[in-house]
Amino acid sequence: MPSISRSLVLVYGANGANGLLSALTIPTAVGLLGFSGYGLFSIYTFLSACILMGDLGIGKNLLRHLASSRESPVETLRAAFTLYLVVAATWLALSPFVAEVVSHYIFAVPSEHVIQLKWLTFLAFVEFAVGIPVSLLQTSAVAAQRFDAYARFSLVAGVAKNFAIICAAYAFGTPVAIAAVLVAKRMADVFLAAHFFGPLPVTVWKPRLDLNAFRTMLGQSTQLSIATVLNAAIGGIASALVNASFGLSGLGVYRSAADLAAKVAFLSNGLSLVAFPNASVRSGAGSRTVMTDSAASDLISFSTVAYACVAAISVLLAPVLFPLAGLQSPTVIGLFCLLIIGLSINAHSVLSNEFVQASGRYRLSICFNVVTVVGLVLSFQAFKASLGAFAIGWAWVLAAVAGAGVIDACLLSLCKAGFAQHGKSVLVKLLSTVACLGVAASQLGIAGRPVAFSCAALLMGMLLLCSWRFLPHMLRIVRTDSRPVEAAGTYA
Repeated sequence: MPSISRSLVLVYGANGANGLLSALTIPTAVGLLGFSGYGLFSIYTFLSACILMGDLGIGKNLLRHLASSRESPVETLRAAFTLYLVVAATWLALSPFVAEVVSHYIFAVPSEHVIQLKWLTFLAFVEFAVGIPVSLLQTSAVAAQRFDAYARFSLVAGVAKNFAIICAAYAFGTPVAIAAVLVAKRMADVFLAAHFFGPLPVTVWKPRLDLNAFRTMLGQSTQLSIATVLNAAIGGIASALVNASFGLSGLGVYRSAADLAAKVAFLSNGLSLVAFPNASVRSGAGSRTVMTDSAASDLISFSTVAYACVAAISVLLAPVLFPLAGLQSPTVIGLFCLLIIGLSINAHSVLSNEFVQASGRYRLSICFNVVTVVGLVLSFQAFKASLGAFAIGWAWVLAAVAGAGVIDACLLSLCKAGFAQHGKSVLVKLLSTVACLGVAASQLGIAGRPVAFSCAALLMGMLLLCSWRFLPHMLRIVRTDSRPVEAAGTYA
């Protein structure tokens, strides 16, 4: 099987299985913890993701360097490990202060939950620290495009994580206990990763205080770090806004819908995981253009419409599947119908963002995230008085469309696209978004079934047209990559 095709099959198989398990875990956790308890636990998952992204961009920049360089990666990995330790020690030292800020200002929770939130904040930092070896092993394997090993590890680790959440929820019934179990599970992941990826040279695990290497790595990582932190912060900002306006129970309602809608990200995660190292290799080979203008234009159109179709199907299935899973709240179902549209558009943006980052244009990635954050905050503040809990759903849609418009325009500009291709990108985004909202309107009681059928038919027609135009590019990529791309430098 060609390398890219095989990689995508492996990664999507693992991500799809984990996504399904996680979708089943969420309603179980809500049932055991209640909306308030699940809202508290969702703060921990956000903090863990934000801290993981707040690594000064070390991981992503390391992946780009390992994928594009032909030199021995040992010293690079060693410098990254040392810098990881410095970052982890700094985070742990700051954890008491951060816990105060989080529990009193970012997520102002009732007094009876403050101590739990402080413990959750501390455990999020601990999870980051104990997971450093796993991060290095994963990054090294992905840079070498060992997606078979990555898929196996991801599947086993994902199953173990969901099993741990359910067992801890049954046994203890508190968010803090679940977080503690997840930290212990993360420690076990170190041995699991070593089994699937193989050990790194012993030299990598010997810290070396090389200030020149630190400065070089930090200089390369700073802009990327800002972009990744902003990207991780988007979900947290949305949660903070909902918590401040509707309380911890409202946060639990929002997060239960958002966490299910976010499963669409497994589509973009798989594509970006495979695309980034491949695009980095091309960029590192001397060309800063990761694809032709026509390929970029057709890829953007196809991806936009394909995600819109996924969102529309999810909207139609939600009223049937949610009650079966134990989530019968009309607010949760309605919020999901809006959030899946916004998060699907955002998932499309991730792919364009990966190509932009692979070219080394980190400032453009920062602009994309800033536009999304600002759009989310302003839209929510404008809608919350009139729309209540549904304001965050509409805010996600508008912010995602604005962010997608910016990052798609950046990618097209990098690929030397013309005015007509920029115009087509905007038109496709607007039509697919309006069609998705038309499908959702029938589920929200705003419009009748004829509107939903008409919009669904429009989406299917657009998908067929975009697929026909993108197919030649896809076939060309498959033929070109029928042999694996040369891996990054070997260990010495």
